[in-house]
Amino acid sequence: MCQAQKKWSAARDHLVEAWEIKENLCRQQDNSADGDNTELAEIYSEMGRVYMKLDNESDPEYATRETTALDMYQRALRIFSAKCPGTVAEGKTAQQVGTIQSKLGDFDGALVSFQLSSEVFSKLFGAHNKKTLDVWRKICLLLVKLKRFEEAETQLNQVLKAEKAVFGGSSTNIIETHKLLAMVYKVNGKRTDMIKQYETIQQIYVQNFGTKDKRTKQIAAQVKELLEATPDVQPEQTNEPYEASPIASPTSDSGAANEAIEEGSEAYTNGWRSQWDESSGMHYYYNADSPTTTTCWEIPIEAGSAECGSKAPSSPLNSFDDQSQVPPEVREDAKKMAQLVMTIADRHCRNGELTLNELRTFLGQVSDPFCKWLTGDTRTFSRYDTNADGAIDGAELECACLDFLIAHCDDDDDGLTL
Repeated sequence: MCQAQKKWSAARDHLVEAWEIKENLCRQQDNSADGDNTELAEIYSEMGRVYMKLDNESDPEYATRETTALDMYQRALRIFSAKCPGTVAEGKTAQQVGTIQSKLGDFDGALVSFQLSSEVFSKLFGAHNKKTLDVWRKICLLLVKLKRFEEAETQLNQVLKAEKAVFGGSSTNIIETHKLLAMVYKVNGKRTDMIKQYETIQQIYVQNFGTKDKRTKQIAAQVKELLEATPDVQPEQTNEPYEASPIASPTSDSGAANEAIEEGSEAYTNGWRSQWDESSGMHYYYNADSPTTTTCWEIPIEAGSAECGSKAPSSPLNSFDDQSQVPPEVREDAKKMAQLVMTIADRHCRNGELTLNELRTFLGQVSDPFCKWLTGDTRTFSRYDTNADGAIDGAELECACLDFLIAHCDDDDDGLTL
């Protein structure tokens, strides 16, 4: 009930009581000091989730909520690894541990956690599964953060091969992997391979959005600059990092593409930050709310301007260019649509949040187009699940509804015909 009402501090207090009772029972049953039990591990996991949700700054544990949540998840992981290794519970909990470790800056620890999750998911679901691919991508990002570029290159090629099998070679779902691989090729001195990655991205944009789209034109300009800056005779590839001149950088002359994000700018307001990387001589970018899953080498369009003085979009998650021109009635429709979707689909936990399973089970019965759009590709769902807890709340759902309505404004069916 407390979670449904989003009273996270009260929910935490109730879970602590349940934990103490269950721990004593487990110790009596197992006759052990730790009282390890999978039911206790489930309580630890739920406590970790609740601690991450704490939003009351006056709560005594607000300042340490992330480290406390990490401790809870690590306790759960220890039990799952001992009592039921190789299960979804172990893999998912390891993924949660890695996510928080990365957010706290412990990239080495996060890498170990995600590697465990990868081993579990690979055995359970295989390489060509979205759960496995999601973990593999996070491993690649962590390898880049740790400047282990040779390993990152090998892993990224593995990810790209699997992504093509799952999504297809022309899918927009594989663009970010191509971009990250291009950056790694640049650092590893493989300039020709780097250019090929950008050419592939350009082809994907053309096939999906056409030649007049803003994104297509932007990547086409980058490819043109790279080709113009490339000598007629390419030097042999070596293990030495390629020392690019300013014009040779894939983002050096593309305006906001490789500039620092200024405090107070639209991008900064939307949670994006920049960090200078000495090895590549470039800025990389990440969203402070989910650094592991958002790290990239170009400021996303939806992030907004990196310079101060621009107006932040009212829907930071929305990927469409002209946010200021969205009519008020469309925003109102999105709000009403989100409320209706929540009423229809929030029927498992009834906690004001929706999981993929709830959406597919209940919403799919009445809203096939919107349900397919939001859940057909888990990366679409994950885009709105900003804290990566496996569920979207009302505000996140409203952003998704707004994106859907704008994208389908010319369709006869709005995707929610009841």
